[in-house]
Amino acid sequence: IQAILRGIRDSMRTAGPLDRAYRTMASTLAMVIVVGDRAFVVHLGDARVYGQRQDGFLELLTRDHAVMQQLIDSGVPYETAKNHPSSSVVFKGLSANEDDGDEKIDISDGLLLIPLKDYKRFVVVSDGVHGEFADVTKDHYVMRSMNDVLRNDAISPEQAAEQYILRARRI
Repeated sequence: IQAILRGIRDSMRTAGPLDRAYRTMASTLAMVIVVGDRAFVVHLGDARVYGQRQDGFLELLTRDHAVMQQLIDSGVPYETAKNHPSSSVVFKGLSANEDDGDEKIDISDGLLLIPLKDYKRFVVVSDGVHGEFADVTKDHYVMRSMNDVLRNDAISPEQAAEQYILRARRI
């Protein structure tokens, strides 16, 4: 996993000399790596990974590395946190900044090992999608309107992605 993350970071750093605007580039990241009967879920920032449980509903597996999440965790109501002036500030991600060195990328609070038997599918989304579809329940976010798409087991991942994008653009 570290080799994959360093490769992404190195690609970002390579772009810096090509264009001054890229020198301070940073990115959020979410990915699922399946190995045998388990999945490694890795994320940095506010890109998210959801697991479609066996009952068909999506469960948020990751926790945003963002001010909004910190506010919610400290007891601030969702609507108040969402409208906070710093709610969109992300405090963890991949950086092209050379000052960050070449040491290991800290994913200690963004790495999960999950048995595949617990989930039918995984959904990886950027904040541009989950920000449009997120709905708050008691303890976690559920993408309710997205559940309809995934409940159809005959739909391919490509068709599901197309439907997500279409729905996000309509909102």
